[in-house]
Amino acid sequence: MNIGKFHGTSLALLAIVITIILLSGLIFTQFLALEEAEMHVVEEKQLLAQQNALLAELKALESQEGELISRIDLLSNFLPDEPQGSKLIRDLQINADDNGVYLKAIRFGTRIENQVSQYTEMPLDIQLEGRYANIQAFVKELQYNERAVRIDEIRMETDGGEVPGVNLRISVFYSTE
Repeated sequence: MNIGKFHGTSLALLAIVITIILLSGLIFTQFLALEEAEMHVVEEKQLLAQQNALLAELKALESQEGELISRIDLLSNFLPDEPQGSKLIRDLQINADDNGVYLKAIRFGTRIENQVSQYTEMPLDIQLEGRYANIQAFVKELQYNERAVRIDEIRMETDGGEVPGVNLRISVFYSTE
């Protein structure tokens, strides 16, 4: 009976050893899974930090939305989508009237299209009469116009009269996009 007892004890001991080995393996795989999960948590935290940074940038842009829209509107006026020739003539006449200058003539030149920058240059020759200070005020107002204007040439002419004449060559621009 000692052999049977020994055999029963051996089997029980073997079962305990196998159980311990299996539990050790299971615990080891759980530790590996835990490490992998911790690595995923670190990666997710990094992604979350990046997303939070992007969100903060978007919120900053959102707070600037009104200012950016007003800048776009201003730039749209500065470089309109169309020539707006009649509006330009009206604005020049208002400028002349406001500054006490007689607007004798406006002649549009040949338009120059810039394919690279996607705008068109519209040259104009303007003939004015008025006192020097008034013409100076007219030119100054041109410079501060809401539309892009380049003054290319100013020629003063006197025909012996009291009021000098001025020929201006300017260019205005509009978008061709």
